[in-house]
Amino acid sequence: MFIDTHCHLDFAVFARDLLEVFNAAYKNDVGLFLVPAIDLSSSGETLAFCQKNSNVYAAIGVHPNDIENLTPRQIMEGLKRLSGDKNLVAIGEIGLDYHHNSTERNLQIDVFCTQVEFAIEHDLPVIVHSREAMDDVQKILGSYYKKIATEFPSAYGVLHSFEGDIKAAQNAISLGFMIGIGGPVTFKNAQIKQSVTKAIPLESILLETDCPFLSPEPLRGRRNEPANIKIIAEKIAFLKECDIKQVEKQTTMNAMSLFNFGAEIDSY
Repeated sequence: MFIDTHCHLDFAVFARDLLEVFNAAYKNDVGLFLVPAIDLSSSGETLAFCQKNSNVYAAIGVHPNDIENLTPRQIMEGLKRLSGDKNLVAIGEIGLDYHHNSTERNLQIDVFCTQVEFAIEHDLPVIVHSREAMDDVQKILGSYYKKIATEFPSAYGVLHSFEGDIKAAQNAISLGFMIGIGGPVTFKNAQIKQSVTKAIPLESILLETDCPFLSPEPLRGRRNEPANIKIIAEKIAFLKECDIKQVEKQTTMNAMSLFNFGAEIDSY
């Protein structure tokens, strides 16, 4: 079984054919799904989505592009109201985004730190978004997790849709973070992503689609969905010169360990 550790199945683009999307995923051996929120409203909606659908877990949090008009205190209070749900397995997606310049950077950093602190306090892993902000993301994660990772080696989160180079990946792994690999690793011009995938251990990789975005080759331009996890796994197996079954087994073990998914999975 594969696990899609980052899929926005609650988005409206899936509303009309969600059952078909799930069935296509199951036919391609994708049996578990993690749906991250992007703001406080979608955090509550994501938890409700999990209650209505089998084998779906949630992350709650506020994306850096969705923090305008919110204070760190408001976000902390919102997350507290939603904590404790049985389907809640992570805080995310959270982080920094300097590409769009839609939100003042200092506010992004304050909100990111607040949510990391909440995750640590509630013993939850973090799903981290970084776009053109890897240096600051790693500085912040290092300030919170370096000592923890040294004293209590474990996995503390994932750098979603990883944008860094091999050195950045190795540093993240040393802090107890996994590396999220998605559709872009299949792109012809993705030499850096491919070199990172080849260099890091399979024990540090999570599979993700980020659907409906970032469809892998040869499906670029179409809506992405969890069934395409197998295409990503095939590319990783090719790059690492191993069998796809090895990729399936190890990445699923990685996800189960990081997110502490329930042991029972409904049949599909």
